[in-house]
Amino acid sequence: METTTSDNNDWRDDKSVLQCLSYMLKHEIMCDVIFLVGSEKKAIPAHKTILASRSPVFYTMFEGSLPEKGEIAVPDIEENTFRVLLQYIYCDEVNVTSENMQNLLYASDKYMLFKVKSECEQRLKETVTTSDPLKTLQTAMEFSMEELKLESISYIEKNAWKCLFSERALKLSKECVEEILKSDYLSCTETDVCQFILEWSSYQCTRDEKEVIGKNIRSALKDLLFLVRFPLIEKEYFVKNFMPLKILKEEEIICMFTAPFTDESSLFNTIPRTPVSERTLYRLERHRAIDSLRRNTDKIDALGIQVDKPIWFRGVIIYGGYGNQSVSDPPCYIFNMTSSVSLLNSAGETCYESKAPIVAMESSETQDVYINSSFQLKANTSYTLLVKNINFTSYFGKDCKTTCTSNGVTFTFRNSPMCTTGTNTNKGQIAGLLFSI
Repeated sequence: METTTSDNNDWRDDKSVLQCLSYMLKHEIMCDVIFLVGSEKKAIPAHKTILASRSPVFYTMFEGSLPEKGEIAVPDIEENTFRVLLQYIYCDEVNVTSENMQNLLYASDKYMLFKVKSECEQRLKETVTTSDPLKTLQTAMEFSMEELKLESISYIEKNAWKCLFSERALKLSKECVEEILKSDYLSCTETDVCQFILEWSSYQCTRDEKEVIGKNIRSALKDLLFLVRFPLIEKEYFVKNFMPLKILKEEEIICMFTAPFTDESSLFNTIPRTPVSERTLYRLERHRAIDSLRRNTDKIDALGIQVDKPIWFRGVIIYGGYGNQSVSDPPCYIFNMTSSVSLLNSAGETCYESKAPIVAMESSETQDVYINSSFQLKANTSYTLLVKNINFTSYFGKDCKTTCTSNGVTFTFRNSPMCTTGTNTNKGQIAGLLFSI
């Protein structure tokens, strides 16, 4: 036990509880357990009570029916990772980096440190679109992270061809391939899907040192085979590349060719997969009345948005051009322009931005502005919608609704301090949203 000769020199002075705990860990004061960590069996002392107070696994380890005694071996976690865990346990701080993320996920899962696992998941979410979505999917499946899995699948759906024919796709687990093939929204042809599963299963055979022949390919695929929508595959590709391998049985081939022409239940799904861009487009209009107030601005219209179910944001409805002339048939086009449609996350960071063309029409009360590519809004997550450069005289909405429900999705709007035009939950230029489910 460390002692001091003067209160002025006491290490406890001017330290918070967490700082004192950190000091005791660093200087090995009153430690009562030693872990032998990693392949080199590095000795790391710690305190049973503090560990047990933070982790149910450690509690059981020390206070269960068969408590651990003596030095405790932890061969599956390396020293650096274990020290990061201790830093969280003692100080409530966790330093997640791209280098330690995978190891931290394993360690936090093992010791049921859910905050650390959540921090890792958040970092992984940030890399879905910028790093490797297939690796992220694999990680999400391995550690049962449902939200991360859905985000990864969503990105893969929109970039199916690029993802399925990447080198990493061949190394995906069967469970990951199943999640992908179950999707109704892959943005590729069924022939592409067939080619992918043929390449994937052939790789599995080679990895397992088996001959790449029909029976071994079928054994590798198992139930995955029936997630391929064979009736939708290009017949020439099937006859030249798939059929000679004799992967399908004769009756299955007959079913494949006859399925589109019979009402009987088929072995194979015959409904085409529908990419996000081809899903049903819904409109949500939030205004109850329209004013003929003229306004001309190149400032920022902004509104906070939150939905109770995940949706695909596909555009914004703005109020149309307002002119002196009577309504013409066909309408009179005033001019073309390009606006900027952006979404910010709760931290104020831009998570999506699109340059969207506007063709301003005289005497058109509202008009739809489509973004370049759809963006998924997560459920119960705050976003801020920014629309810039609406630079023409237009109608103006009033008596708008703060909460609206459309097609089973509830939208909640809030005022945004980023708005510079007067648009708010009650009035303004943003008339509604375009979305898919």
